[in-house]
Amino acid sequence: ALGIYQTSIDGRLMTEFILAGFTFEGMERATMSGFDEILVGFPWRGDMYEFPIGTVFTQQCLDGWIEGESYLGIVGFPEFTERETISHPLTVPLNLRFEIIAKYPTYSVAGRMYENVVEVSYSQNVADPNDGTIADEAGRQWYAPGIGLIRSSSDDPMFAETLNFELVHTNLW
Repeated sequence: ALGIYQTSIDGRLMTEFILAGFTFEGMERATMSGFDEILVGFPWRGDMYEFPIGTVFTQQCLDGWIEGESYLGIVGFPEFTERETISHPLTVPLNLRFEIIAKYPTYSVAGRMYENVVEVSYSQNVADPNDGTIADEAGRQWYAPGIGLIRSSSDDPMFAETLNFELVHTNLW
């Protein structure tokens, strides 16, 4: 079995959403490395299903390095396109808690069936390293072995509503 924690994460996230009739496109690519441990990496384990319901994982701080790039644009309005390169040390004080609340031998998301899915309730508050403001978030997430996050439901205080996401496509299939 792998360890519970990871020491680096490579990721790319591409998004498209429509707001007030405008289509926004975004892309972020980043590598976070040099961490002693990253609890948020634990759901990618292939054997999370083996942990009993009620298992709790917590973490208090992330300390390492991040580098990558981001892009945000509005379709049809190239003058509002923003690109940014990221390369700096990263220290994030946080209070992160995951608890396994359910396990499913099979679980369907967006028409695709997954096996050995774990449902996790999570809560976190993160202090912004620039100004110290604290952002709270809570919700539920579903993870499939070898894939990672396949579904998420969280209460977003910024939008004052519940945000729901489902995995539609990945290159891991």
